[in-house]
Amino acid sequence: MLTGPSRISTPPFFARILQKFLLVDCGTLTIPRSSPENRAGAAILAPGGDCRFNAHRYIQYGGGMELRTEQLAEGIEKISLIGRLDSAGTQEIDMRFSALVATRKLLAVVDMSEVSFLASIGIRALITNARAQRQRGGEMALAGPQPLVADVLKVAGIDTIIPLYPDVDTAFSALKAGAE
Repeated sequence: MLTGPSRISTPPFFARILQKFLLVDCGTLTIPRSSPENRAGAAILAPGGDCRFNAHRYIQYGGGMELRTEQLAEGIEKISLIGRLDSAGTQEIDMRFSALVATRKLLAVVDMSEVSFLASIGIRALITNARAQRQRGGEMALAGPQPLVADVLKVAGIDTIIPLYPDVDTAFSALKAGAE
């Protein structure tokens, strides 16, 4: 088992991610193989412009949560969530998600097909925004969750609060029928 750090050149796309989310400029990325002080995946600006960063943990455990929107037919908006909806992921998208869903009346399909993990904080964000949408006279539906995420939603009883559909097309049809 290797215990020392690995030094690799930062690929341009990964450097852009680091700059965007961490506001640091890393020419060389140092990835500690087993570093107790870096368990949280923290970025530490090291002397010489190097960046100490647990890249595997960042990518796999909360970093890079994405939110994409697409206008579907009949005025229905598709919001795709991509990544882990854990504490870090929820914090990353919460303001934008709330601005899209809770501030105006709309019919929204939330595509959960690329959400790999769902924590209680993510459930809270979904419920809060679905209730806000209902108060405005709109509706929000969840579509296509992965099996483990679907199990969490069902066990927590979220499917009784927010409609849950197997895919975006089914959710779209249900929202369209409900609006008529």
